[in-house]
Amino acid sequence: MSPVRTSINPLDLPEIRTIVGRHLDRPDLTRCLRVCKSWHDSFSPFVWCTVLAKPGQPYPTLDAFRHHNELIKNLTCHSDMWQEYTDVFCPNLSSLDISVLPDQPPIPIAQYHHLRSLRISGQRFRCSFYPVWKTSHRLNSLSRLELSVVDIESKDVTSFWTLCTQLEVLLVYSTHLPDLPDKSIKFERLQELGVSLRSGQTFVHQLDWFEQCPNLLILDWNACSEPEPGPEVIEDFAARLAAGAWPKLYDLNGQ
Repeated sequence: MSPVRTSINPLDLPEIRTIVGRHLDRPDLTRCLRVCKSWHDSFSPFVWCTVLAKPGQPYPTLDAFRHHNELIKNLTCHSDMWQEYTDVFCPNLSSLDISVLPDQPPIPIAQYHHLRSLRISGQRFRCSFYPVWKTSHRLNSLSRLELSVVDIESKDVTSFWTLCTQLEVLLVYSTHLPDLPDKSIKFERLQELGVSLRSGQTFVHQLDWFEQCPNLLILDWNACSEPEPGPEVIEDFAARLAAGAWPKLYDLNGQ
């Protein structure tokens, strides 16, 4: 008597569903959640890995966000829900992109030990209201920081530069920096730097700062306000480049 062969649907295997989930877009993933409980368990991590909350777009309710908090790794919040969302601890969060107003309360970013990328944008947002720099020593995994239309106050600038020594990417656009880093500080890890400052820092002083980043691959340097760099600044930059200040630099943008 020949043995009875049992047919197995490949999609009944969790490991196969995981492979399939990597190749589906969000609408298809959402449909998969509705098939059955086992499919819901398999495809939920793909649906909730990235959460976008932007004006004019549908985004999760607070209850749903709280229920799936352990699955969320990337959060972009440019809506009135940002405070409610960030009050919920997401232990595996690795990327946070928030847009805030000056009168809004701070977010306890220091609790996110796995955070690798942080972007803060606002309307003349003053980081003194935002205890990022005071607790920056806890952000050991952070490698990318972007600030847009942000003010950093004098009392926070030392902590800010200390944090920057661990970064691989630093983008500061339309940002106020009261002081540039001490010349003894080296930013050995920094590979990409984008700069347009709203402050009294001269272009020559900014070049001195750039020279403290010897491993730069990409530099995006723009004048945030008048006057723009004159010929003497361009000649100074060219001389430093020729002298080997940035031997690995291959991409330069500026105006």
